[in-house]
Amino acid sequence: MTQPKPILPLLRCKTTLKSALEEEDDILLELGYPEQRIDFVRGGIEKIASYHLGLSASETCQVGSFTEWVHGSFNVCIPLYVTKQGQQYPEKRALIRFPLPYKLGESRNPGNVDEKLRSEAAAFIWMRENCPEVPIPQLWGFGLVGGECFTKPQNVSLRTRLL
Repeated sequence: MTQPKPILPLLRCKTTLKSALEEEDDILLELGYPEQRIDFVRGGIEKIASYHLGLSASETCQVGSFTEWVHGSFNVCIPLYVTKQGQQYPEKRALIRFPLPYKLGESRNPGNVDEKLRSEAAAFIWMRENCPEVPIPQLWGFGLVGGECFTKPQNVSLRTRLL
């Protein structure tokens, strides 16, 4: 009787121990990515997204199911759905994009993630101001590793704007 081959999860696929051992590349880091991804995005996303989208108290933001997530080499894009008293608004959707710190070497080189975020936010702002004919996604806000966050002024209270 043949024993089943152990399946090892990777970000975009699965592999077997035999295949992993035959790989020329060292995939030990890659084997940890699926769990690190879940730990990274667990908790807080809905609250942070609600803030940046300027949602009212009766509106909630829900993260799309894991199967809807889009993974790139260095980012993950997660769909968000806005509901009001349990009813989903098809026109009120957003996509939140996170750089993956474990793929950018943040633990070895602190500041990599913030540099990527600042550069990309600056590019969005520059494009919006200098090339309005080029369609780009709406930038609602962004946050940095240390907790600083930036959002559209109209999405925060007057008191916060004055401070």
